Formats: sequence, structure tokens, C-alpha cells
Amino acid sequence: LSAHPDDEVLFFGGTIPYYAGEKQMDVVVVYMTCNMMERRSELLNGLWACGVKTYPVINDFWDKYSTKVATIYDAWGKGATNKFLVEQLRRFKPDVVITHDVNGEYGHGAHKTCADAIQNCIKTAADASKYTDLAAKHGTWEVKKLYLHLYPKNQIEMDWDQPLAAFDGKTGYEMALEGYRWHFSQHDQGQKNKETGEFELFTVEPRDSDYSCYRFGLAHTTVGEDVEKNDFFENIETE
Repeated sequence: LSAHPDDEVLFFGGTIPYYAGEKQMDVVVVYMTCNMMERRSELLNGLWACGVKTYPVINDFWDKYSTKVATIYDAWGKGATNKFLVEQLRRFKPDVVITHDVNGEYGHGAHKTCADAIQNCIKTAADASKYTDLAAKHGTWEVKKLYLHLYPKNQIEMDWDQPLAAFDGKTGYEMALEGYRWHFSQHDQGQKNKETGEFELFTVEPRDSDYSCYRFGLAHTTVGEDVEKNDFFENIETE
């Protein structure tokens, strides 16, 4: 679950190249906002480069910048946000969901809202008494695991530096960089460094970054906590 096109590689790193490309698993990327046609072409090229074979869900909530979750909910509509996410969970029935940091990485309110909303919607999606029209259409669904980027509890550090056969030995991190190269419109975008005050261009966050794309935490599980802590699908049987 990505707030904007490019967040799926900037902050989630090798997730898509590893699971969609190397492991050949079904991966669906859901974007909450994408208001420019140019960025739609960029995100599709980036996903295909990283091994995705399923067309993404591209929502059209307004891309309003704010550091506050309440402001984003006002712009998107809290009810509309929840119903949209519940429908995606019931429609695609994912075992595992990955999304943003509760603090919005560098503080972006849309990122915070993804983390806030999905935690509520995972519970709602399993409840047949909620959004009965969607339950009739798709059934209900209980997500087995939810990982939030940088979440401080039940932390897991993924190794995106292993060579991937599906990409001729390039690593998951290197393929995330390849994916981001397709987001041409964003290459001059960035944020101010909180410590130095200097403007820094966005990039796929390296392992030692404050926003490391390697670090996640298990925020919800129906299959127990991770022990090996090296696979989002630990404790889940896969075909």
C-alpha cells in the first residue's frame, strides 16, 4: 500500500523485486493518490521493471500535502478511505500487507494516513457486519500479517543485498533503484534534512538511512510473531 507512485521503491526497497520478481508471487500494488497522467506511466514502467505482472490499483484521492493525518482524512474523506481499503483487502485477499511508517517517514501526512487507516481496515475487512455490500460482492478476508515501515515493535530487517537470479544477479536494492529511475518527474524532488537543514533529493533509502528501506515491524499477525525475521511470509504456507 503506497501513498504515492515511487513510495513503493523509495521506502519498501527490494520488497517488489524479491517477492514479485525472484519469488514469482502475486503482488498487487495499491496507490492512494496519483493525479498526474505522467506519473501513471512512470509507475507502470517502474513496476514492470521490478517484476510485477499484476496491474496496480491507482486511486485518485487528491494529493494534498500536510503533516497531519486529520487534514488528509478531510481531503480524502475518512469513510471513503476506509471503504476503499476494505474493498481492496476483500477483493485481492492478501496474506501479507506492507505499508508506510506511522510517522510518515519524513513526516508526510498521506504516509501516516496509510499506516493509520490500514490498521483499522484489516479488522473491518474480516467483519461481515461491516460494509455488507462489499461483503456480498467479495466476501470477507482476514489478513495474516501487516508490516509497517520502521515500526518499532517486532522488528525485522530484510536483506535486500542478496543477488537475485531473476535479475541477472542484481540485488533487490539495485532493482529498487532501477524501478525509481523510471519516475523521471520525481528526480528533482526531495525534502529538507532534519539535522542539517540541507535539501536532499529522494532516493531509495539505504540500509543505514534514518528511513532505511530494510527495516519493518510486524504490527498485526494471526500466525504468531517472527523468529527467523528474514521473510515477510514466515509462518505462512505458500504454494
